[in-house]
Amino acid sequence: MGESTGNENNTAVNTFGTAAIIKGIMLIAAFVLGIVGIVRITDIYRIIIYAGQCIICVALFLFGVLKFKDVEGKFLKITIISYAILEALRASLINVTGVHFAVGVIARFILASLACTCVLMAERMGKESGKRTAIGMLTLEVILYVVFLAGFKGILLGRINRFLPLIGVLIAGTIALLHKEKTK
Repeated sequence: MGESTGNENNTAVNTFGTAAIIKGIMLIAAFVLGIVGIVRITDIYRIIIYAGQCIICVALFLFGVLKFKDVEGKFLKITIISYAILEALRASLINVTGVHFAVGVIARFILASLACTCVLMAERMGKESGKRTAIGMLTLEVILYVVFLAGFKGILLGRINRFLPLIGVLIAGTIALLHKEKTK
């Protein structure tokens, strides 16, 4: 029996290490995509959004993955609320010129819903009730990505443009994994 307990402890440590690596890779990929977006895009509003997403990636990496001086999770909550503000800013700055009216409304609605979901996620971080919120946030980001691909013609014009909306999906996935880790 003592041998089994040792294996279970090793498995738990390996799982934690694997989860930290996955979160790190997701955040690094989101950060790199954000930097590429800043360099390649000329629209100032999109540059502001990509810069904000890069800052959120760094903060999530420091306070979520590395837990840099954040034992209580206070700075992680502030980071998630900052992401909510960024999502609200995205909703207000989104350029819907040349996009069907309904698609523009849907994209703005999803972004506003994401902002609200992020605030809920910050409040429910580490609690069992936040599981659905984390899944909902990730689902909304994936739906938003599909709306961007299907309804925004500019997304399909460049090769890199197809991948830039994935930054939000990667950030939401990281937050969902952070929540899963905190509830254990």
